[in-house]
Amino acid sequence: MIIQGDRKRQTKITNDWAALCPDMKKIKTRSIKRRVGPLSITLAFALPNLGFSYYPTFSVYNFSIKHDFLSAILYLDHNDMTHLGVEDTEHESKYRQIAEQYKKEVYMPIDGPITLDDIFNGYKRYHDENKYSRKNPHHVEGPALIAAWAGEYKKAKEYLEWADSIMAKEEPYILRLHGNESKKRIEILTERYNMYKAEEERYKNLKNTIKEPEKLRQIVREEVIRHKCQKVPYQNIVGVRYQE
Repeated sequence: MIIQGDRKRQTKITNDWAALCPDMKKIKTRSIKRRVGPLSITLAFALPNLGFSYYPTFSVYNFSIKHDFLSAILYLDHNDMTHLGVEDTEHESKYRQIAEQYKKEVYMPIDGPITLDDIFNGYKRYHDENKYSRKNPHHVEGPALIAAWAGEYKKAKEYLEWADSIMAKEEPYILRLHGNESKKRIEILTERYNMYKAEEERYKNLKNTIKEPEKLRQIVREEVIRHKCQKVPYQNIVGVRYQE
């Protein structure tokens, strides 16, 4: 059976997984979500290969950073999860087993309580396992921002030291043009350069940002509304001073 285009079947698959993840809620036909502190955690189903099978994917968004669109900070796409693909004909017999394996592999718990150390360990594991060519501040600054939001300044400084140890190894981003690029290519490279420079400048001020927890909380409130995530079920981070 082809799942692609069969909304009833997609809904059945999503509902089955949602029943195994009681802290998450189905928001769209092929995704379930939860919010924990400033984070939004999403389990979604990709349908490559003409939709004969589905692959559970994973993504985390951090609302303490302003974004014009929802941009995943940590993620596992269907290429990362090919070993967890489920053929439609095997869904009923396999999805519980696959869900248990999925929960062991993702960077943060998709149900149950989450602590600051759970969040830090998720970011650290993502950094250790993904050998991307360049470290974006987004990949390492999250734990410090989230700890500051939670009113845990000592933890925020500790996590910032970890981030600094990684970012210190990065060379400043340089826009390199060889003279034979098309106008469109120059536009893309320039946009990427401006994005990285803005990220670098914001990161330089992070030691001051973590001293302003109420400002971070206001950013989170605004971002949740901007990205229409008010209906996503919310839980507080366990063991921190600030509770919403």
